[in-house]
Amino acid sequence: MYVRNASTGVWERPGFDGIAYSDGEDREERLLAALRQCRDVSSASAELRAHITDWPSEYHLSPVRHNLLRPFPLRSADRILELGCGCGAITRFLGEAGAAVLAVEGSRRRARIAAERCRDLPNVRVACDNLASFQSAERFDVVTLIGVLEYARRFIDADEPVLECLRRARSWLAEGGMLILAIENQLGLKYFAGCAEDHLDSPYYGIEGLYGERTAVTFGRKELAALLTGAGFSGQEWHYPFPDYKLPSVVVSEPALSLAQFDVPSLLFRARSLDYRGSRLRAFDESLARRSAWKNGLLGDTANSFLVIARAGEPGSRPANALANAFNFSRHPQYCTATRFDLQDGGAVRVSRSYALPGESRDPAGAKFAHRLVNEDYAGGPLLVESLHALARVGWSMETLARWAQPWVSLLKSNLVPGDPRNLPPQFIDCTPFNCVRAVSGELVYIDAEWSAAEPVPLSWVFIRGLAYSLGDCVQPAEPKTDRRSIVVALGRRCGIELAEAEFSLAEKWEMAFQAHCRPTSPGRALLAEMLDIPPGGSVSIFDALVEAERETQRMRNSRSWRITRPLRSALDVARRLRAFLAS
Repeated sequence: MYVRNASTGVWERPGFDGIAYSDGEDREERLLAALRQCRDVSSASAELRAHITDWPSEYHLSPVRHNLLRPFPLRSADRILELGCGCGAITRFLGEAGAAVLAVEGSRRRARIAAERCRDLPNVRVACDNLASFQSAERFDVVTLIGVLEYARRFIDADEPVLECLRRARSWLAEGGMLILAIENQLGLKYFAGCAEDHLDSPYYGIEGLYGERTAVTFGRKELAALLTGAGFSGQEWHYPFPDYKLPSVVVSEPALSLAQFDVPSLLFRARSLDYRGSRLRAFDESLARRSAWKNGLLGDTANSFLVIARAGEPGSRPANALANAFNFSRHPQYCTATRFDLQDGGAVRVSRSYALPGESRDPAGAKFAHRLVNEDYAGGPLLVESLHALARVGWSMETLARWAQPWVSLLKSNLVPGDPRNLPPQFIDCTPFNCVRAVSGELVYIDAEWSAAEPVPLSWVFIRGLAYSLGDCVQPAEPKTDRRSIVVALGRRCGIELAEAEFSLAEKWEMAFQAHCRPTSPGRALLAEMLDIPPGGSVSIFDALVEAERETQRMRNSRSWRITRPLRSALDVARRLRAFLAS
């Protein structure tokens, strides 16, 4: 029924012209050209990373996409059916696991791109067909619907297209097989905070249930669970990718949410949600709201995305999943990490770290910095930076900031190199507010000490970088009038750390060297200087921005120039009305 096109590598059904789905012809042609230019098209390709220039290219080329599936053991003996493979990002990862993969994509151009992405993987086949008309006599151990179910109404002609999509997926499962489903949550926190609905580009569209019969559609947890049950998936294992399933840095399992000693909001604190329109306006600080949702048993229901492992019968034998998995792919490939959190007998949680891309060479001889992985017992509690976010929401003062920073500064000063009041031990590079946990006892505990230097590190550098980064992601009540440098200087003075220009220059030198060592792109600019010379806060409160706009409008209307130009505005209004009347 399907014939392989020798020029594209795609298996095609004669007479099928493809579905009308695209990120834009120009974007997809650029993506195809990039793949053809690159010798390395693997899931971790540095060549492909260099072609990331915007959100669509990041979605198709970023290795962070694959974190969605990294926590789950895929076997080389698995037969996998990927429904709606898009441009092949997930297809590539599945193929590299050694499984026999059949990927189905309805768009002809996207199927061609997926085939190009997997051109060196003989275990991967790409077929171009609509999910609704696709046919196969094979049965599969794994079927995936990743970012696909939400489009069922658009591309499946049935009375209940979403149920039909799920039933079709189930029909291709072998006994003991599993469906992997990933989809946005209609009631995700980021959408309440004002981020646009991902498919329809309008805030609150999903929350208000404005979906049409032929639009994309998402669901809340209860509704999605009922749909899966209605399609015959009696076994459901729920996971929650953060910030969402598209570019997840953390995947949390259902059991983790009810484990009191496992502080999930702390783990998620740096999983910052994006509004894919690029807007910085937010109704509230999502990282703070997650803790309230967690305390009330609602964190799963308000996660931005769902990841469900669904089965129609008894599950096959696979290793148990972790409580949670966290990933860091913002570094050079040799330093990308995977962190696993496991519940031990007796109730303790164990933290195990590994390199996400085995085989990469590590620190060169004579390097100024070194990276090490440490397995350790979990230290629960909120991060110190979380309370800084809370201060930002209520409006901080230098007095409240100094009280907030004092325990951290005390921790730093108590660990100074003996006899040297200016320097900390080499492993204290990352002893910053986002790596300090407030334990139940009230003391601060330094966690994730992965990096060390070849020599003691300046106290001033750790203090400056800790504050510069910590002040970056807060949701401010309104656009602040001061810059981060002024806050750092004033706060340092109150905490007994005098910072002159020499200290900032030294910190810049250390930061640039450190980032060049661990990040994919060697910085050619002043990193800390750029951050310190801008206001704190990564986002601005929607409501305070509206209040400020209203005040500005009122000030303008009360101005003398507004009163003087009133006759002119009236005349222009009359002219517009007359023109409209004549046109009608």
